[in-house]
Amino acid sequence: MAPFAGGAHYVQNIGDGTFFHSGSLAVRAAVAAGVDITYKLLYNDAVAMTGGQHAEGRIAVPELTRLLALEGYGG
Repeated sequence: MAPFAGGAHYVQNIGDGTFFHSGSLAVRAAVAAGVDITYKLLYNDAVAMTGGQHAEGRIAVPELTRLLALEGYGG
């Protein structure tokens, strides 16, 4: 979207269920493309888009932040 929308900075909300399902790939793609974006990870342990099921494959917030830091994300 970034090359076509013309914005300088983007903010994207993403739930933890979506993040653990497929959203982590979107974060990786944005970083690889050099997009200036802030992802707000809404951590509520549910997959809200399909009815509120438990988020499979989730990890706790401290481990998640360490994983993201190891992959080079963050300020």
